[in-house]
Amino acid sequence: MRIFYFARIDISVEDASTRHVFEFCRQFARLGHQVTLFVPDLGCRRTLEGVTLNYVPVLIRKSAFTFFSFYGSLFFSFLYQFAKNRPDVVYTRHQQLEWWVTWLRWALGFVYVIEVNGLAPLEMEMKGVSNWLVRAFRCMEFLVFRMPHRIVTSSVQLRDRLCDQYGLPKEKFLVVSNAANPEIFKPGDTDQCRRELGLDPGKHYLIFIGSFKKWHGLDQLVLAMPGLAEKLPDIILLVVGDGE
Repeated sequence: MRIFYFARIDISVEDASTRHVFEFCRQFARLGHQVTLFVPDLGCRRTLEGVTLNYVPVLIRKSAFTFFSFYGSLFFSFLYQFAKNRPDVVYTRHQQLEWWVTWLRWALGFVYVIEVNGLAPLEMEMKGVSNWLVRAFRCMEFLVFRMPHRIVTSSVQLRDRLCDQYGLPKEKFLVVSNAANPEIFKPGDTDQCRRELGLDPGKHYLIFIGSFKKWHGLDQLVLAMPGLAEKLPDIILLVVGDGE
């Protein structure tokens, strides 16, 4: 199967989004599929075994302009690559402007799948974005979510929320839990791991690993610690990552 993957990411930054996209492409390539990854051309060049990277020209390298410029250029880059190697599936990590390109599914006949990992309007509200802009994004998503043949979500709860908010049938969804690369992340001996990391072998650790986004609820976790410490005095909250 030939897969075209659209991802508006900065591949020079080793963050959660880049890792998510790269692992997806790498694993599908290992399964024998032909994967072409379309990313903004921000100057960085990387290799990914079994995957073809297509660098889409970006006219202005500033966050808001890059957002629009990428999808404008992607339209022509996609048509060129489509003519050379017709894909069986076009897969995207949900972005509100992807419809600039993916409406072509009705003209060109490819299968279109989007992956949704969160509720963008809710995240916008948490960031303090104005109400009119949040409502505009909801309207855009109402249309965008009717375009794909399938929608992939990371949880049943997220699927059900999208079904309720946008009137979508559950049959349109495929729930696939977020995973990890077992070649990198695998269980080890607890005592040995604690020694290597310099962790107290007699303590209980509550660990968060992530990118510290507002919607991860770290503030609530911190507020819960005094209550947990009353019941388990030797508990330690270990927060690993970076972000807000």
